[in-house]
Order: sequence, then C-alpha cells, then structure tokens
Amino acid sequence: MLVMLFSKDSSINLERCLKFAIIHDLAEVIVGDITPRDGIPEVEKHAKEEAAMKLMLEKLSDKELRDELFAVWK
Repeated sequence: MLVMLFSKDSSINLERCLKFAIIHDLAEVIVGDITPRDGIPEVEKHAKEEAAMKLMLEKLSDKELRDELFAVWK
C-alpha cells in the first residue's frame, strides 16, 4: 500500500520498493513472525531470518538475481 501511495514521487526507486514489499517478510515463512514478546534476542532473530532468506534464495539458479534480492531484503 505504501509503495502505491508514494509511487508518484520520482525520488523513489519504485522497482526496488516493489521488490522489497514482496520479499521483506519472506524469511518468516521458515522462522515465523518473531516479536519482542518471544524473548529471542534481536541478534539471534536477525541471524535466523538471514539464514532463512539464504536458504530460500539458494533455490534460484540465477546468482545475480539471488544477490540482488538478498541485498534488497537486507
């Protein structure tokens, strides 16, 4: 929704924003939606999410696309 609201702003990279909007919660498919109430340290949460993203993206045969999507997510 936010990407659509700001899509008229020429200073925003719409393609990058759309990619991020689509993949930003992808790691939660594996690790779940970790919240502060779960008592998991933030460093551990980020490590779990990063590992999950790498696991999911490694399925893509296009390394350039994998690297791009990981960078957008990161």
